[in-house]
Amino acid sequence: MNIFLIFAILSPFCFASMNVYDKYFIEKRMKNIYSYWFIIGCITIIYALITALFLDWKSLTLSDCIFPAIIGIILFIQTYFYFHVLQKEDVAPLTGLFYMYPLIVIGLSYIFLHEIISWYGYIGIGIMIIGTILISLRLKKISFKAKAGYILAMIVLIGVEEFIMKVAVNNINVWNAFVITSLVEGILAFFLIFKNDTRKYLSRELKISHWIVIGEIFTFLAISMVYLAMSGLPASVVSGIATVQVLFAVLLERLVDQFIGKISRDNYLLPKLVPMILIFIGLVLLAI
Repeated sequence: MNIFLIFAILSPFCFASMNVYDKYFIEKRMKNIYSYWFIIGCITIIYALITALFLDWKSLTLSDCIFPAIIGIILFIQTYFYFHVLQKEDVAPLTGLFYMYPLIVIGLSYIFLHEIISWYGYIGIGIMIIGTILISLRLKKISFKAKAGYILAMIVLIGVEEFIMKVAVNNINVWNAFVITSLVEGILAFFLIFKNDTRKYLSRELKISHWIVIGEIFTFLAISMVYLAMSGLPASVVSGIATVQVLFAVLLERLVDQFIGKISRDNYLLPKLVPMILIFIGLVLLAI
């Protein structure tokens, strides 16, 4: 199997693990979003700097750093919407809504990178998106008037972010790009220390910082896997495969509900079976 295809499949698994882990923390452990986010930023800076020590930086120019830096800014903004929406809703339906973003990636990649995949690949992406939407329709209690803007922002931000990732890895080593992105995102989160709420609840969050570190391992793996996949596959394929995250999220949420602690309001698997089958069929079409 193509190694880049493996990276593309591992990425949504890592993202789903990150999302479910974050949801558990927000529901059960976290006291304040901003103090939690600040600690995440510090951890991100640390692992980015450690990774940077093993890389060659001599051949890089300032212009090479622009796109990875933009991705870091987008990830920071995206995290704001992500945390605020995740506080209110279940993981699987929300990721289903977010994962309409491949349409943006496909459009941008076609226009600017002249990227074309097989006709059955496009059909596969379409089937996967239908599956994710069907899962999202179970989000019965979402207040679209209150959260539609947040959800739309997430869809656009993720789409633009992944397109720029593809542009970045066309010009710079994957790991150099990853480090720059992580440093920019971490530094922006570090400035949250100037918020009163961050300082007020920081000592409480520091007591569980070892658990936050574990969560950030999923984040490290998820973002690095996207970068690695983008270095060897069309952006349309990578973003299309990413919709399988919804399937992973459904299964992981169910496991957490059953064995650790309830974090979802809708943990019935049977009504989600058809959408999950559609996502799997779409993945097969996209991968062949």
